[in-house]
Amino acid sequence: MGALRLVQEGRLHLDQNVNDVLTSWKLPENSFTAKTPVTLRHLLSHTAVINVHGFDGYGPGDFIPTLAQVLDGKKPATSYPIVVNQPVGEARYSGGGYTVMQQMMIDVTGTSFATLLRKEVLEPIGMCRSTFEQQLDSK
Repeated sequence: MGALRLVQEGRLHLDQNVNDVLTSWKLPENSFTAKTPVTLRHLLSHTAVINVHGFDGYGPGDFIPTLAQVLDGKKPATSYPIVVNQPVGEARYSGGGYTVMQQMMIDVTGTSFATLLRKEVLEPIGMCRSTFEQQLDSK
């Protein structure tokens, strides 16, 4: 919903190459992306064919990776580096694709993901006691 709000505002475009928008990180290019560049439409519809299906999560006391570490698959991240590993356009669920979209939204707005989603999604629909903040206070 947050990404589509940015599309509605003209800050993101559904059919633009994600690497044209990403500034702090780039989706690695390869033969699959050379033939068909990944777009926001691909990410939203799970047709970007990004390799990371989902994430195991982290327990209390674990070191929490940055978004860049997750995208690159570097410790303390517990997932593989995010890449396209099949022809773009085929359907395959990918939490990794949504992680790329998260970085796009941060890069295009210059705002933290939690702040962006609070302003663009949660507040407009009256969810004033919800958050995307990580990590939550123990209270």
